[in-house]
Amino acid sequence: MSKYQPHTVPCRSILFVVALAALLSASCSNTRYLNKGQSLLVANKVNLQGELNSTEKEDIRNSLNSPSVLLQTPNRKFLKMRVPLWLYNQKYKEKKSSWFWNWLLTEKNVEAPVIYDSLKTQRSAENMVNFLNNQGYFYASVQYTPRVKRRKTSITYNVNTGKSFIIDTIGYDIADTAIANIVGAGKAASLLKTGMPFKVETFSEEQDRITDLIRNAGYFRFGSDYVKFVVDTFNRDVFHNLLNPFENIEQVYKSASQERKPTLNVTVRIENPEDSTGNDAFRRFSINHIYIYPDYSFSGSPTDSTLQQINRRNLTFLYHKPIVRPRVLYRSVYFHHGELYSQDKYNYTVNKLNELGVWRFVTVDMDTVPGHPDLLDSRIFLIPGKKQEAGVELEATNSTDYIVGGALNLTYRNKNINRSANLLSASLKGGIELNSRQNRNLFIQAREFSGQANISFPRFITPWRIRDVGRFSNARTNLALGFNYLDRLRFFTLSSFSGSFGYDWDETAYKKWILKPFSFEYTRLFHVTDSFENQLNLNPFLRNSLQSTFIGGVGASFIFNTQDPLHPQRSFNYVRVNLDESGLLLKGIDATLKGISGNRTDFRKLTSVGISQYVKLDADYKHYFNRQHSSFVARIYGGIGIPYGGSDVMPYIKQFTAGGPNSMRAWRLRTLGPGSYLDPNLNNPNVFIDQTGELKLEGNLEYRFDIFKLFGGFMMLKGALFTDMGNIWNLNPNPYKPGAEIRLNRFYQDIAVGSGIGLRLDFSYAVIRLDFATPLKVPYEPRNYGWIVDQLAPFDKEWRKRNIIVNFAVGYPF
Repeated sequence: MSKYQPHTVPCRSILFVVALAALLSASCSNTRYLNKGQSLLVANKVNLQGELNSTEKEDIRNSLNSPSVLLQTPNRKFLKMRVPLWLYNQKYKEKKSSWFWNWLLTEKNVEAPVIYDSLKTQRSAENMVNFLNNQGYFYASVQYTPRVKRRKTSITYNVNTGKSFIIDTIGYDIADTAIANIVGAGKAASLLKTGMPFKVETFSEEQDRITDLIRNAGYFRFGSDYVKFVVDTFNRDVFHNLLNPFENIEQVYKSASQERKPTLNVTVRIENPEDSTGNDAFRRFSINHIYIYPDYSFSGSPTDSTLQQINRRNLTFLYHKPIVRPRVLYRSVYFHHGELYSQDKYNYTVNKLNELGVWRFVTVDMDTVPGHPDLLDSRIFLIPGKKQEAGVELEATNSTDYIVGGALNLTYRNKNINRSANLLSASLKGGIELNSRQNRNLFIQAREFSGQANISFPRFITPWRIRDVGRFSNARTNLALGFNYLDRLRFFTLSSFSGSFGYDWDETAYKKWILKPFSFEYTRLFHVTDSFENQLNLNPFLRNSLQSTFIGGVGASFIFNTQDPLHPQRSFNYVRVNLDESGLLLKGIDATLKGISGNRTDFRKLTSVGISQYVKLDADYKHYFNRQHSSFVARIYGGIGIPYGGSDVMPYIKQFTAGGPNSMRAWRLRTLGPGSYLDPNLNNPNVFIDQTGELKLEGNLEYRFDIFKLFGGFMMLKGALFTDMGNIWNLNPNPYKPGAEIRLNRFYQDIAVGSGIGLRLDFSYAVIRLDFATPLKVPYEPRNYGWIVDQLAPFDKEWRKRNIIVNFAVGYPF
């Protein structure tokens, strides 16, 4: 790192500052286009008072600032300037017109001025009160104060939530005895509990729960509008003075204010309808006939006389072509002839048929049978989608140890192998890396070829039967095989073969499991050059990491994601935990071989390679906080790998790395760490870079924001500000890498910090990302605990060349 030196600011930098100042001045003059008596709304501030903890206060403040409550929000800003409003004025007030302005001033980039409207402010205050009432704050009040300065209006909303009501008692008033028994049997799962705060949202969810409970018992026509709640906030202070109602209200308020938590009573009421049409809601229905149309079309007809018909296990199939085997559909239909109608089984069926991936549209109709008012016929219409897909992908990359890389990736998918909805995925990839010598002539320094084949069966394949399989959404059994061939022309050749067998399924809409009871990977190192052999002799840790070995064991992953794609949320969490073990199963096989052969052979003699033994655990947590035109993402990652038994180190391909476009972006891939170690040969193309570790900790903060839309909204240009913190370590000292091991007394010193800015082109289906980052704290700097902020010199060309790291990637880093 170079120290800061005084320098002269280049002319083009001065011009940039002048242009930025001109834009700022122009954006600040937006009020001059307003009519007389108008003012621009520039700020909304919500001051919140009430008996709330910090989490409750933050949640309520965010809700009160939502567009559904706050009817007027200021114009968007970019770098504290109202750029979309300024662009609006350039288009409609200044009448700018040229190829550049026409390209820039599209309707999606401009934004009309938000003129302060006192009526909308009043309605916003009323909306806040209504929202708080729905959350159980019945004595909420909102006062607002607009302040106008230089034709700009700022509004302050002073919100007092008062005290929220809590539920004291819960009762039931259900006229129908059978339905009363059903609701009573499911009372333990009720979302309403005594002592909990009143919230309209909770009552709505409980209404849906009771409705589903009743529909699962055969009541096909029953709707949520039959479930009502009677809320009693009876307070005797109302009758303190019958002649003065205003005094009564005051007494109620005083009484409620004196209570720590005012209470209310709730009665769940289901009344039988008096009209004959509604009586169907209180009748149980059973499943009669089930008709399935596996190759239906948009223009098809259920009564088409050319349809072939077969009957299997009380299912009737009507089709032109047998695109799937009947047993596949039988496993996917969870309701059966003679059973009572169940809403859950109906939903399981729709979800399972969609998850198979064979059909473009799935429709399941239920209708009553003429002459049999308590029977339902089901017709399942399935419109096939595209069976096969093929693709070609081109990739371009760059890294620390090469100038440019390119790869060609061929992919193929077949969604209905053997007419059983089995998914076959296959890919072939070939790539090269180009570097240059001092004479700048390019040469090939690495070649890589790889292939992968995976077949996924839409069910659990196990030696035993799994009951209640419907609750395992999207259950699949996966079998995968792959190979990789890497030729580092001046170092070595590494080949590997891998395979796995396992399962994945969704426990709920938010929880997913991936289980691999068996996986293996065989790696072999050969064609080692003399120079790299010398490097291995000097570094036994690297030799052990790259030795030919057999990796085999079990793996498991758990994913918890609270994001709901159908209902966008202001904030959500993502958690992934991975466990990887190798050696336990292989040692069992080794012991079996020794026992059978009388110790004359073992796994190593049979395969010519040793067994890798290790346990690896890592976890990734991400929190997303979204606004209308921006988002904030916080991420924490941690992982540890521990070799055991006969292994001194983890395999090289299983160790952790830091740096690159998806990690510590102020360092190139594999160039950071371990610990405070700095490899003196990082920029030497004749030395193999091996910056790996057995422990990794990393944290990332990123603020993402919209800039403007391009080409009529076809793509969005977005920006980002980010900071990355973390490093990798070894668990034990390595004499060839001083400072690489984890040490608690210098843990803070080893944490690297980098920061930067980024640009993204968002095509909705893909994101192209360009990040510029620089180190702020380096573990190998002995001064100031590694902080080098005082050395920043962004206007110095040589400093930028050494310290600005450019990362080009596809997709977000996390």
